[in-house]
Amino acid sequence: MTISLKPDVLRHVVDVHCHPTDAGEIPPEAMESLEITICAMASMQSDQQRVAALAEAYPDKVIPCFDITSNLRDSLTKFPDAMVGEVGLDRSFRVPFDYFAEERKLTPFTIPVEHQMAILEAQLDLAVEFKRNASVHSVKAQQATVEFLHKLAKRHGESWYRISVDMHSCGFSSEAWRDIEKALSNVFLSVSIVINHKHPNLKKLIATCSPDRILVESDYNDVTRCTPQVLEMIELVSEVKGWVIEEDWVENLDESDWGAVRRLFENWKRFKEGGHPVPVGSKRSRKKLLENSPGSES
Repeated sequence: MTISLKPDVLRHVVDVHCHPTDAGEIPPEAMESLEITICAMASMQSDQQRVAALAEAYPDKVIPCFDITSNLRDSLTKFPDAMVGEVGLDRSFRVPFDYFAEERKLTPFTIPVEHQMAILEAQLDLAVEFKRNASVHSVKAQQATVEFLHKLAKRHGESWYRISVDMHSCGFSSEAWRDIEKALSNVFLSVSIVINHKHPNLKKLIATCSPDRILVESDYNDVTRCTPQVLEMIELVSEVKGWVIEEDWVENLDESDWGAVRRLFENWKRFKEGGHPVPVGSKRSRKKLLENSPGSES
Protein backbone atom coordinates (compact mmCIF):
# COMPACT_ATOMS: atom_id res chain seq x y z
CA MET A 1 0.00 0.00 0.00
CA THR A 2 1.39 3.39 -1.02
CA ILE A 3 2.11 5.83 1.78
CA SER A 4 -0.14 8.84 2.32
CA LEU A 5 1.35 12.24 3.11
CA LYS A 6 -0.22 15.40 4.48
CA PRO A 7 -0.38 18.34 2.05
CA ASP A 8 2.36 20.31 3.82
CA VAL A 9 4.73 17.35 3.38
CA LEU A 10 3.50 16.38 -0.09
CA ARG A 11 4.21 19.80 -1.56
CA HIS A 12 7.93 19.20 -0.93
CA VAL A 13 7.96 16.04 -3.07
CA VAL A 14 9.61 16.38 -6.49
CA ASP A 15 9.17 13.91 -9.35
CA VAL A 16 12.45 14.57 -11.13
CA HIS A 17 11.54 12.74 -14.35
CA CYS A 18 8.15 12.11 -15.95
CA HIS A 19 6.43 12.32 -19.35
CA PRO A 20 2.96 13.81 -18.80
CA THR A 21 2.61 15.09 -22.37
CA ASP A 22 3.10 11.60 -23.85
CA ALA A 23 -0.44 10.60 -22.90
CA GLY A 24 -2.17 13.19 -25.06
CA GLU A 25 -4.35 15.94 -23.67
CA ILE A 26 -4.06 16.39 -19.92
CA PRO A 27 -7.36 17.10 -18.13
CA PRO A 28 -7.14 20.47 -16.33
CA GLU A 29 -8.51 18.88 -13.16
CA ALA A 30 -5.54 16.48 -13.12
CA MET A 31 -3.11 19.37 -13.01
CA GLU A 32 -5.21 21.39 -10.57
CA SER A 33 -5.20 18.47 -8.12
CA LEU A 34 -1.46 17.82 -8.49
CA GLU A 35 0.23 18.56 -5.16
CA ILE A 36 3.85 17.76 -6.07
CA THR A 37 6.40 19.35 -8.41
CA ILE A 38 7.13 17.50 -11.65
CA CYS A 39 9.99 17.73 -14.14
CA ALA A 40 8.19 17.22 -17.46
CA MET A 41 10.43 15.69 -20.12
CA ALA A 42 10.27 16.22 -23.84
CA SER A 43 11.47 13.23 -25.85
CA MET A 44 10.35 13.91 -29.42
CA GLN A 45 9.64 16.84 -31.73
CA SER A 46 5.91 16.96 -30.96
CA ASP A 47 6.59 17.14 -27.22
CA GLN A 48 8.50 20.40 -27.20
CA GLN A 49 5.52 22.73 -27.50
CA ARG A 50 3.33 20.60 -25.24
CA VAL A 51 5.89 20.70 -22.46
CA ALA A 52 6.29 24.45 -22.95
CA ALA A 53 2.53 25.00 -22.78
CA LEU A 54 2.22 22.89 -19.64
CA ALA A 55 4.98 24.86 -17.92
CA GLU A 56 3.41 28.17 -18.93
CA ALA A 57 0.02 27.08 -17.58
CA TYR A 58 1.37 25.68 -14.30
CA PRO A 59 4.69 27.42 -13.58
CA ASP A 60 4.57 26.56 -9.86
CA LYS A 61 4.16 22.83 -10.54
CA VAL A 62 6.06 22.10 -13.74
CA ILE A 63 9.75 22.39 -14.57
CA PRO A 64 10.05 22.02 -18.36
CA CYS A 65 12.79 19.89 -19.90
CA PHE A 66 13.73 20.06 -23.58
CA ASP A 67 15.87 17.84 -25.79
CA ILE A 68 15.60 18.67 -29.51
CA THR A 69 19.01 20.15 -30.35
CA SER A 70 17.80 22.44 -33.15
CA ASN A 71 15.34 24.18 -30.79
CA LEU A 72 17.20 23.76 -27.53
CA ARG A 73 18.88 27.15 -27.40
CA ASP A 74 15.57 28.96 -27.95
CA SER A 75 13.78 26.79 -25.38
CA LEU A 76 16.42 27.36 -22.70
CA THR A 77 16.37 31.08 -23.40
CA LYS A 78 12.58 31.26 -23.10
CA PHE A 79 12.42 29.23 -19.87
CA PRO A 80 15.12 30.29 -17.36
CA ASP A 81 14.40 27.32 -15.07
CA ALA A 82 14.25 24.70 -17.83
CA MET A 83 16.43 21.61 -17.82
CA VAL A 84 17.93 19.61 -20.69
CA GLY A 85 16.13 16.29 -21.01
CA GLU A 86 15.44 13.66 -21.74
CA VAL A 87 18.78 12.90 -23.36
CA GLY A 88 21.20 9.98 -23.24
CA LEU A 89 22.60 6.80 -24.72
CA ASP A 90 20.58 3.69 -25.60
CA ARG A 91 22.29 0.71 -27.24
CA SER A 92 19.01 -1.23 -27.40
CA PHE A 93 16.99 1.39 -29.30
CA ARG A 94 15.66 0.18 -32.65
CA VAL A 95 14.35 2.48 -35.35
CA PRO A 96 10.55 2.09 -35.77
CA PHE A 97 8.83 1.89 -39.14
CA ASP A 98 6.39 4.57 -37.95
CA TYR A 99 7.25 6.28 -34.67
CA PHE A 100 3.71 7.64 -34.27
CA ALA A 101 1.85 4.42 -35.07
CA GLU A 102 -0.52 3.18 -32.36
CA GLU A 103 1.14 -0.24 -32.51
CA ARG A 104 4.75 0.66 -33.18
CA LYS A 105 6.64 -1.95 -35.21
CA LEU A 106 10.41 -1.89 -35.10
CA THR A 107 12.97 -2.29 -37.83
CA PRO A 108 16.13 -4.34 -37.16
CA PHE A 109 18.18 -1.13 -37.36
CA THR A 110 19.81 0.52 -34.35
CA ILE A 111 21.49 3.92 -34.03
CA PRO A 112 25.29 3.77 -33.67
CA VAL A 113 26.36 4.82 -30.19
CA GLU A 114 28.94 7.15 -31.75
CA HIS A 115 26.11 9.09 -33.40
CA GLN A 116 24.18 9.18 -30.13
CA MET A 117 27.27 10.49 -28.34
CA ALA A 118 27.70 13.30 -30.86
CA ILE A 119 24.11 14.43 -30.27
CA LEU A 120 24.38 14.05 -26.49
CA GLU A 121 27.60 16.04 -26.47
CA ALA A 122 25.93 18.91 -28.34
CA GLN A 123 23.01 18.84 -25.90
CA LEU A 124 25.18 18.82 -22.79
CA ASP A 125 27.47 21.48 -24.23
CA LEU A 126 24.40 23.73 -24.32
CA ALA A 127 23.53 22.68 -20.77
CA VAL A 128 26.96 23.85 -19.63
CA GLU A 129 26.75 27.05 -21.69
CA PHE A 130 23.35 27.96 -20.21
CA LYS A 131 24.22 26.53 -16.78
CA ARG A 132 21.26 24.16 -16.89
CA ASN A 133 20.86 20.77 -15.32
CA ALA A 134 20.25 17.62 -17.34
CA SER A 135 18.32 14.37 -17.06
CA VAL A 136 20.27 11.59 -18.77
CA HIS A 137 19.42 7.96 -19.51
CA SER A 138 21.85 5.11 -20.06
CA VAL A 139 20.38 1.92 -21.50
CA LYS A 140 22.79 -0.99 -21.91
CA ALA A 141 25.54 1.63 -22.17
CA GLN A 142 27.04 1.81 -18.68
CA GLN A 143 30.72 1.87 -19.68
CA ALA A 144 30.16 4.20 -22.63
CA THR A 145 28.21 6.60 -20.40
CA VAL A 146 30.83 6.59 -17.65
CA GLU A 147 33.61 7.32 -20.13
CA PHE A 148 31.50 10.02 -21.78
CA LEU A 149 30.82 11.83 -18.49
CA HIS A 150 34.52 11.81 -17.65
CA LYS A 151 35.29 13.16 -21.11
CA LEU A 152 32.93 16.12 -20.65
CA ALA A 153 34.23 16.78 -17.14
CA LYS A 154 37.77 16.95 -18.48
CA ARG A 155 36.86 19.13 -21.45
CA HIS A 156 34.65 21.63 -19.62
CA GLY A 157 36.69 21.72 -16.42
CA GLU A 158 35.20 23.83 -13.64
CA SER A 159 32.21 24.82 -15.81
CA TRP A 160 31.06 21.20 -15.79
CA TYR A 161 30.53 21.31 -12.04
CA ARG A 162 28.27 24.36 -12.24
CA ILE A 163 25.51 22.09 -13.52
CA SER A 164 23.96 18.90 -12.15
CA VAL A 165 23.40 15.68 -14.06
CA ASP A 166 20.74 13.17 -13.05
CA MET A 167 21.16 9.58 -14.21
CA HIS A 168 17.46 8.84 -14.44
CA SER A 169 15.98 5.41 -13.70
CA CYS A 170 19.59 4.51 -13.12
CA GLY A 171 20.45 0.86 -13.69
CA PHE A 172 24.19 1.06 -13.06
CA SER A 173 25.88 -1.54 -10.93
CA SER A 174 26.54 -0.40 -7.38
CA GLU A 175 30.28 -0.60 -8.08
CA ALA A 176 30.03 1.65 -11.13
CA TRP A 177 27.90 4.13 -9.21
CA ARG A 178 30.35 4.24 -6.33
CA ASP A 179 33.14 5.16 -8.75
CA ILE A 180 31.06 7.88 -10.46
CA GLU A 181 30.01 9.36 -7.14
CA LYS A 182 33.60 9.66 -5.98
CA ALA A 183 34.92 11.11 -9.24
CA LEU A 184 32.08 13.44 -10.31
CA SER A 185 30.54 15.58 -7.58
CA ASN A 186 27.74 16.87 -9.82
CA VAL A 187 26.18 13.53 -10.82
CA PHE A 188 23.05 12.33 -9.00
CA LEU A 189 20.91 9.26 -9.55
CA SER A 190 17.14 8.87 -9.52
CA VAL A 191 15.14 5.68 -9.37
CA SER A 192 11.62 4.76 -10.46
CA ILE A 193 9.27 1.89 -9.73
CA VAL A 194 8.22 1.46 -13.36
CA ILE A 195 11.78 0.89 -14.62
CA ASN A 196 13.99 -0.02 -11.67
CA HIS A 197 11.74 -2.50 -9.86
CA LYS A 198 12.81 -5.19 -12.34
CA HIS A 199 16.51 -4.69 -11.60
CA PRO A 200 17.81 -7.25 -9.08
CA ASN A 201 20.47 -4.83 -7.81
CA LEU A 202 18.04 -1.97 -7.05
CA LYS A 203 18.24 -2.15 -3.26
CA LYS A 204 22.02 -2.54 -3.38
CA LEU A 205 22.27 0.51 -5.64
CA ILE A 206 20.09 2.58 -3.29
CA ALA A 207 22.13 1.43 -0.30
CA THR A 208 25.40 2.30 -2.05
CA CYS A 209 24.30 5.76 -3.16
CA SER A 210 25.31 8.57 -0.84
CA PRO A 211 22.27 9.91 1.07
CA ASP A 212 22.80 13.35 -0.52
CA ARG A 213 22.92 12.13 -4.15
CA ILE A 214 19.66 10.22 -4.49
CA LEU A 215 16.43 11.52 -6.06
CA VAL A 216 13.09 9.93 -6.93
CA GLU A 217 10.99 9.87 -10.08
CA SER A 218 7.95 8.24 -11.63
CA ASP A 219 9.06 8.09 -15.30
CA TYR A 220 5.30 7.93 -15.93
CA ASN A 221 3.27 9.34 -18.81
CA ASP A 222 0.04 9.77 -16.83
CA VAL A 223 0.17 12.78 -14.53
CA THR A 224 -2.52 11.27 -12.28
CA ARG A 225 -0.14 8.38 -11.54
CA CYS A 226 3.02 10.41 -10.93
CA THR A 227 2.31 11.04 -7.25
CA PRO A 228 1.55 7.44 -6.20
CA GLN A 229 4.50 6.16 -8.22
CA VAL A 230 6.89 8.60 -6.57
CA LEU A 231 5.48 7.91 -3.10
CA GLU A 232 6.01 4.19 -3.62
CA MET A 233 9.66 4.85 -4.46
CA ILE A 234 10.06 7.15 -1.45
CA GLU A 235 8.79 4.29 0.69
CA LEU A 236 11.34 1.88 -0.82
CA VAL A 237 14.25 4.33 -0.48
CA SER A 238 13.25 4.97 3.13
CA GLU A 239 13.16 1.25 3.85
CA VAL A 240 16.63 0.68 2.38
CA LYS A 241 18.19 3.78 3.93
CA GLY A 242 16.52 3.36 7.31
CA TRP A 243 14.88 6.78 7.08
CA VAL A 244 11.61 7.66 8.76
CA ILE A 245 8.87 9.27 6.68
CA GLU A 246 7.73 12.43 8.39
CA GLU A 247 4.08 12.99 9.26
CA ASP A 248 4.37 16.78 9.46
CA TRP A 249 6.66 19.38 7.91
CA VAL A 250 8.67 21.12 10.61
CA GLU A 251 11.00 23.97 9.70
CA ASN A 252 14.49 24.46 11.14
CA LEU A 253 15.17 20.84 12.01
CA ASP A 254 18.65 19.51 12.70
CA GLU A 255 19.83 17.30 9.85
CA SER A 256 19.88 14.32 12.20
CA ASP A 257 16.11 14.72 12.58
CA TRP A 258 15.28 14.97 8.87
CA GLY A 259 12.74 12.55 7.46
CA ALA A 260 12.88 10.95 4.02
CA VAL A 261 10.94 13.68 2.23
CA ARG A 262 13.12 16.40 3.76
CA ARG A 263 16.31 14.57 2.75
CA LEU A 264 15.11 14.09 -0.82
CA PHE A 265 13.91 17.69 -1.01
CA GLU A 266 17.28 18.97 0.20
CA ASN A 267 18.94 16.78 -2.44
CA TRP A 268 16.68 18.31 -5.06
CA LYS A 269 17.61 21.82 -3.91
CA ARG A 270 21.31 20.97 -4.23
CA PHE A 271 20.69 19.44 -7.65
CA LYS A 272 18.71 22.45 -8.82
CA GLU A 273 21.22 25.01 -7.55
CA GLY A 274 24.32 23.32 -9.03
CA GLY A 275 27.70 24.82 -8.22
CA HIS A 276 29.29 21.61 -6.96
CA PRO A 277 32.83 21.24 -5.58
CA VAL A 278 35.46 20.60 -8.24
CA PRO A 279 37.35 17.39 -7.39
CA VAL A 280 41.01 18.04 -6.65
CA GLY A 281 42.11 15.77 -9.48
CA SER A 282 39.92 17.72 -11.90
CA LYS A 283 41.58 20.98 -10.89
CA ARG A 284 44.99 19.48 -11.60
CA SER A 285 43.81 18.15 -14.95
CA ARG A 286 42.31 21.53 -15.77
CA LYS A 287 45.54 23.34 -14.89
CA LYS A 288 47.60 20.93 -16.98
CA LEU A 289 45.21 21.32 -19.91
CA LEU A 290 45.49 25.10 -19.79
CA GLU A 291 49.28 24.95 -19.51
CA ASN A 292 49.43 22.75 -22.59
CA SER A 293 46.99 24.95 -24.51
CA PRO A 294 47.76 28.60 -23.63
CA GLY A 295 44.97 31.01 -24.41
CA SER A 296 42.37 28.31 -25.08
CA GLU A 297 39.41 28.17 -22.69
CA SER A 298 36.87 25.34 -22.86
